[in-house]
Order: sequence, then C-alpha cells, then structure tokens
Amino acid sequence: PDGATSAGEIKSIIYDTRSSSSAQLNSFWWDGTQPDASSIVKFQFASASSSAPAGGWDSLFSGPQGSVSWYTSSGPNIQITLNPSNHKNLRYFRYKVRIESSSGVSPIVKKVIVNWSP
Repeated sequence: PDGATSAGEIKSIIYDTRSSSSAQLNSFWWDGTQPDASSIVKFQFASASSSAPAGGWDSLFSGPQGSVSWYTSSGPNIQITLNPSNHKNLRYFRYKVRIESSSGVSPIVKKVIVNWSP
C-alpha cells in the first residue's frame, strides 16, 4: 500500500578476532547504495567472549544507547564510531543490519567493514 514502510533484517556470521582478551571494536562503515531520504540503514552490534554466549547472541545486540537503540547511517562509506563500553575485551562479534524504505526502493548493503584493534 501507498505510504507503507518495508523493512528487513539480516544478521552476520560470528567473527573471531583471535584476540582472546583484548579486542576492541572501534568503528564501522558500509558499502552499497541508499537511493533516497526515505531509505534507512541501521545497525546493531553484539560482542562476546565465547562463540556461543550464555543466553544466545540475540540478547547481546545493541546500539549506542543499549538494546533498543540502533546506529543509524547517513549513507554508505561514512564511518560510524561504536560505543566502546559495549565492545571492549571480547573476542567474538556479530552485527545486525536493518533496512527500511517507504519509497518502494530499498537500500542495498553490499558489505560491512568493521575497524577493531587487538
């Protein structure tokens, strides 16, 4: 219907930094297309010391202000700083991408680049 918003989410694989106790996720950006102002790309990140965290990964996804918030991108290839208190000294991470559009033309996320330090 006209004016309806279409949305979808996808979760990444589990990434292993191979740094057993000191990995720090710093920032990320994405590559792709964002066709217009009604197209929104959002992200949440999850970090854990185990590849199978107690309670599962879904309970760990968060944005800059916690589990109900999202990092919202103003476009592709723009670096976004992650909240360091949520992703410090943890070996494994995942991200979740949510795309939304009310114009009928969805954004396309080709890849997500994560900057982290050991």
